[in-house]
Formats: sequence, C-alpha cells, structure tokens
Amino acid sequence: MPKDKTTNKLLKKLKKLLFAEFEEIIFHYGIPVEYLNPGSQTQRAIEIIRYAENNNELSKLQQVLAKVKKPEAASHPDIHIQHLPTPSSQLLGRAEELKQLNQSFKNPKQRLMVLVASGGTGKSALTEMWLSQIAPHYGEVARVFGWSFYSQGHHRLYTDSGAFFREVLPFLGQADIPTDETDKGRLLADCLAQQPVLLVLDGLEPLQLDNVGNDGSLQDSALRAFFTQLPRSLQQQQQSFVLISSRQPLVELKTWQDDSYHSLNLKHLSSADGALLLKTKGVVGTETQRQQLADESGNHALTLALLGALLKQQYEGKIVEEWKTLNAELEQANNAQSNEDRHCQRILSWYQQNLPENNKRFLFMLGLFDRPLGWAEKNELIKKADWCKPLKNLSTAQLQSLEQQLETAGLLAPNPSATNGQQNTRMQWDCHALIRSWAGKSFVSHEKAAFIQAQKVLFAYYQQLPAKQQPDSLEELQPLYRAVGHGCLAGEYQAAMYEVYYKRIRREQEFYSCKKLGAYAQDLSALAAFFPQGWKQPEHTGLSVADQAWLLGVAAFCLMSLGRLSEALAPRAADLELCVKTKDWKNASATAQNLTDLYLPLGNLEQAAASARQAIDYAQQAEDLWEQTKSYARLASVLHRQGLLEQAATAFKTAEEKQAQHDPQHPRLASGYGAYYCAFLLDLVALANNRNKYSKSEVAKFGIENLLLDCSPQETIQEVLERGEYALNLVMNGSRDLLSIAVNHLSIARTQAALKQNQAASNSFNLAVKAVEESKRYDFTPSFYLSRANFQLQQGETNKARQDLDAAWAIINTSNMELYAVDAHLLEAAYHQLIPNQQQVSLHQQQAEMKISNTGYKLRELVPLS
Repeated sequence: MPKDKTTNKLLKKLKKLLFAEFEEIIFHYGIPVEYLNPGSQTQRAIEIIRYAENNNELSKLQQVLAKVKKPEAASHPDIHIQHLPTPSSQLLGRAEELKQLNQSFKNPKQRLMVLVASGGTGKSALTEMWLSQIAPHYGEVARVFGWSFYSQGHHRLYTDSGAFFREVLPFLGQADIPTDETDKGRLLADCLAQQPVLLVLDGLEPLQLDNVGNDGSLQDSALRAFFTQLPRSLQQQQQSFVLISSRQPLVELKTWQDDSYHSLNLKHLSSADGALLLKTKGVVGTETQRQQLADESGNHALTLALLGALLKQQYEGKIVEEWKTLNAELEQANNAQSNEDRHCQRILSWYQQNLPENNKRFLFMLGLFDRPLGWAEKNELIKKADWCKPLKNLSTAQLQSLEQQLETAGLLAPNPSATNGQQNTRMQWDCHALIRSWAGKSFVSHEKAAFIQAQKVLFAYYQQLPAKQQPDSLEELQPLYRAVGHGCLAGEYQAAMYEVYYKRIRREQEFYSCKKLGAYAQDLSALAAFFPQGWKQPEHTGLSVADQAWLLGVAAFCLMSLGRLSEALAPRAADLELCVKTKDWKNASATAQNLTDLYLPLGNLEQAAASARQAIDYAQQAEDLWEQTKSYARLASVLHRQGLLEQAATAFKTAEEKQAQHDPQHPRLASGYGAYYCAFLLDLVALANNRNKYSKSEVAKFGIENLLLDCSPQETIQEVLERGEYALNLVMNGSRDLLSIAVNHLSIARTQAALKQNQAASNSFNLAVKAVEESKRYDFTPSFYLSRANFQLQQGETNKARQDLDAAWAIINTSNMELYAVDAHLLEAAYHQLIPNQQQVSLHQQQAEMKISNTGYKLRELVPLS
C-alpha cells in the first residue's frame, strides 16, 4: 500500500477516475500485463503505483495522469457526456424539433423533455446537435451529465441503473453512494435541487417494461424513485433540466402536471430530408430518384445512413438495378420483421452475405455483449475464442484498416478517443444497438458453436477478474455479475448459478449481496439471464427441478424487495407449482404464504385468502407446526381485512394454539404474526367503543355480536401493550430483525395512542418508521407512514402528516398497492377536512369507496382508521 504523500495523492486520483479513463492510463503508461493482476480499480491502482515506484517512473505516471485527466476551464460547467452514443449520421432537418427543445430548456416551468421514437430514428443525433448548440455554457448550469442505457439489454439480459448511479452521484459531489435503490434515486433528485444540472438520459427503454401486454412502467426501482421525487426538485431548482429519450413513453410522467414537461414524438425523416441524407452519403442520381429510394426505405435515419454508405462503397453511389433486385429479395425475406426494424434488416442481411470474413468476425464479436467491447475483453477473445483467433494474425495496420472499413460502412461507431481529427488509441468498440442486436442474433443462427465457445471464454474471463474468491464491495462484484450473464449465454446454467451466483455473489445461505450490500437490483440483473422468456419460467437446461424452484423463489424475493409486487407473482406461482410437483410440502407452504404476502398489499384479498388456505393445507401435509402457525396467522390477517372478524378470531386462536405446540416456552404469537393479532385486537377495541353506532342489521351483517359481547376495551388495550412489549423483547434479545422490531414498535405506538399517551406514542411511531425504513421492506413501509400520519392528524399536525402521506403515496403508486391506497384516500379526506377543502374531502372519500369495493377491503366499512 502506498505510504508517502506523493503516492497517496496519486492513489486518490487514480481511484476517482472513471473506468474508461483508468483503462486509458493503463494503456498509455504501458505497464506489462503480467504485473497487473485482476481486481478492483483500487487494487489495480496500487499495483500500478508499486510498479512505477520500483522502476523510478512516478513522474512518468503523473504525466500520463495529467494528460488523460485534463482540468476543465473554470468558466465552463463540469461536463461528463462521453457515455452518450455517437450518432450514425449527421442531423438533417429537425429544425422544428430543435426549436421545441430550446423552448423547453428556456421555460422555467417546463424542466423535463422526453424524445419518443423507434430505434434508429435519430434521437441521438438530435441530442448531440442540441448539446453542441448550447455549448460551452449549457444555459449556465453547473454540471452536464449524459448517460446511455440504449447499449444495454441485448441478448434479453435484464439491465439495471447501477453503473449509472456509480458514476453520476460522485460526479455531482456525492462521495457516499447509498446501497438502497430508492435512496439512490432520491439522492439524485436532491442533487438536481441543490445545484443547476443538465441531465441527459438516452435510450431508457431497456429499463422499461414493454408497452405491449404491460404498462410500460420503469422496472428499475432507483429510477422510479428518482422520477417520483423529481417534480419537487425541479420546482426548487428551475435551472436544472432533464432530457430523456426512449422508444416508448415514460408512463411515470402521468402523475406530473401537464405543463411541467414536454413529450416529443420524433417521426421518421421527411422524403426531402431522407433524400438529402442519401446525398450526403454519396448517393448520386436525381432528387426524385433519391426521394423514391428514401421512401422505399421508410425514411428511417439509420437505414438511410447504412444504405447510402453501402451504395457509395459497392456501386459508386449509383442506385443500380442490381441493388433494386436484391432489395426486393431481401424485403421478401424480412417480411416477418417488425416495421420498425425491417428496413434496417435488409441492409444488414446484405452485409451478412457479403462482408469480408475478418470484418464479419470482428462485427460478430461485438454481438457477444450487451454493451461496448472493451480493450481487455477484445484481447482475451482474440487470444482464446476460436471465432476471433484469425484476427490475431492481422497486423496493427490491417486491423485499423478493417475497423476503418466498418466505420465507413456505418457498422462501427467512430473512435470515441479521437480528438480534433486525430485517431488516439482505441479503448472500446461500439455500434448502434440495432446493429449489435443483429450481430448477436446472426452469430447465434449462423455460427452457434463458435458463439457458445466465445461466451465460455468470457464466462471464464470475468470469473477470474476479482482478486478475492468472495469480493466484499459492489464494485468488486461487477465482473461476477457479468460472468453469470455470459455463463448463461454459453449454456453453463448450473455453473453460473451454483459456482458464481450462489457461492461467490450470494455467499450461499449468507445472502451477502442483498442483506449486506442491498444489491437487490444487481442480483436481479444476474438472475434475469436464467429467465430468457420472462420471470414465469427459468431455463431448464442442466438445472434440476429443485434448482429451477430455487431460482424462481430468489427472483420473486428480489422483485418483491424492490417493490415490484405484481411482477413477483409469476415466479412465486411457478415456484409453488414446482414445489407441489415434487411434493416438497414444507416449501410449498412457505411459497403459498409468500404469495399471500404479495396479494395482500396489491388488494387481491380473495386470492390472498385462497393462497393462505393452500399454505395451511400444504403445512398440514408436511406435518410442520411452524408452517401451520404462520399460515393460520396469515389467513387470519386476510380475513381481518375482509371484515370477516369472527372467522379471523377463530384463525388467530388456531395460530396461537399451533405456536404453543411448536414452542411451549414462547406460546404467544410474536414478530409479524403477533403484530397481525395486535392490529386485530385494536380494531375490536374500536368496534366496542363505537358499538352504539351500529344497528342490529349491521351487527348481524358483519357477524360481530359475540365479539362485541366478549371485548372489554381497557383489558384488550392492556393485552395489546403486553403482547407488543413481549414480542419486542424477544426480537431485541434474539435475531434483532429490523422488520420484526418495526412491527412491534408500531403495535406499541398504536396502543399508546389509544391510551392518550401522546408523547410516548410519537416516540414509538418514530422508532417504528425508522426501523421499517432500514429494513427496506417496501411491501410493508406504506402502512407505517399511514399509521403515523393518522396519529399526526389526530394531533392536528397537518404538515407532518402531509410528509408521511406523500412518502406513502410514492411507494403505493409505483407498486400498485391498492390495499394501502384505501387507507391513504381516507387519510387524505381527513387531512383536507382540517385544511379545509371540502371538494378534496369528497373526492378522496369517493376514491376510497370505489377501492373498497374493488379490493374487498370491507374492514373499512366497519372499523374506521384508529
């Protein structure tokens, strides 16, 4: 480890470099490969410094660092846009679109714009041109940051925003990156409120659900949290501006005010602009001929750029009959393609048949990835992958010539390291996402064995990068996450699951990545590689039924933990089916209980009750008392919400009997199950205190006559307090599980509120909310905010209640938690009663009534919030 001041300063600077900058340092400094072992950037930086010290080359290393990391001029904003894609062609036309962009940018009330268009339409070219027009001051913002997600998501691999947040937050001055996904999104929104920032998010669609059969919403929890909080941030800092591009609309903006953002649907080029693009690419002929060719190609910008380059290279720019004939043949062959991609596929099909062999080898190499090809990966593939080995025989000049040919054809993006026309050493190779997708699919369909062998090379390569067998940090785990994806593409499902994910990322039963690092999203990215057809069914090649069930369970848990409850239903249901198929009754019961936990907050109470009854049946077949205890407690909680209070009381009684049989030393329900019972008992108190308000018909309708007769409010309140303290003491002296701590503090808080011990209740509510926030269990969190908001409204603290209501709604809306929405609407009515705003009172009461009817949450027809 470097010890003196010089080397410590060097180490700090090297650690702060972006990945591409760090790789450039390695290349220009020229450290021999054998001295640079795989590992994190920090570890590799230490090795570089050691090598420089041993060879008296610290000054050389400093010079290289100064050359790569040049300081920005003080009068200009800090700029980080190297991750934005290089357009496939120059921008032509689009004057109206540029005008609308500038109008939004200058409008203090309209601080977000979305460009919506199909792939290859010219979103990136429009963004690049606009950025060049507002440079160098960029509207006097302090920082400009651009990121593209578009290059991700190929091979049906799920992507997440982890890499984006690891770069954007430090760039905006945040040294400590939260582990929690929601906290990351909120922190980024805070950054845009604290300083004027221009944020460009290109190609957001890999992080959105498709809008065919799905609602198109963001599947990334961090970005969902960002867009939830962003309106408030943009109101506070009206110089910040966000530009987004995607293939589909951003549905999260539906909750925004219409005048606070602008959505621009980018159409294909006009015939005139399409003809002009062909002309700039060297296509000769009359204007009419070029317009006809542009129209035949759908006036699709990427297609025209590729076509123009092809005609220029192969036919001296002439629109020859030979091309027209081949074009018609290729059109017929590609009729199965979507209209969006069909025109582009015709050109790429031509290249499939006519590219020189080595050019094809290089281009297919890009198709192995879901992101740009890096320098180290390229060398590894050329050295070890059978398909790429012939490239090893090319001289540097020949390889550069090959790359230039692909660039000229528009198949390879220009060298991102090039400056002022000078070709600096390339550190990465990229292409348009449509081209990468085609290259990958063509590689598989035409050279499947070579594709699999190359993926095996990458699988092995990424496994050996971390210095430790079980890396400690999220940064050090990144190569292993990539290894899982490439292992699955290589067909090595068992090794990817067990040797990499289970043993090295998860650390077996420790569940290290999620419980210690909060890396639910990153784990889900890796797990998605096992689910090429979606979350309902994992790949079964080489995986036992037990392995498949395990993968389904872990995927469902990660989805649930990220607040994606609806998506978690499919893998949970599939997991249950496999458990039943193998007669694994204990796990079948546990999985059915997990389904209940998903259905309940979503407001599907009938299905929640059905799955709870299934869980009881499976637990009985397993002859497992603990699973029976949990199953009966869950059923009781659902029946409680349905307003079936007599049945709920019976189920709670049975659950506690099973608990006593299972653990005679601790005969009472505790943890979440005890909290369910406490909530039920407090509602009985509310019923008893208001018994004179119910008519005989209402008492008969809800079947509560015996409950009312048996309930003594004061004795029951005291029992709840004792139960809450008993359960809290157990968990504090045992597992110290955060969710269990939270639910028991909540039971105590509600009891103290009922006893009018307001200060004690306030403290307990705060402890409960703090614990549930730290637990990161978003399926439970809204109920805690709502309970505290209810207490605050009873104290007349409307401002505090408003904050909790907003926090609850942020989760309820993004996760479609209809059960909690009922209580939220009822509390909104109470809040607006205090403001007062009678119109809003009526509106929220109507919304609550409608949702009660839709969900079957009949408890709220009987017992008010208390």
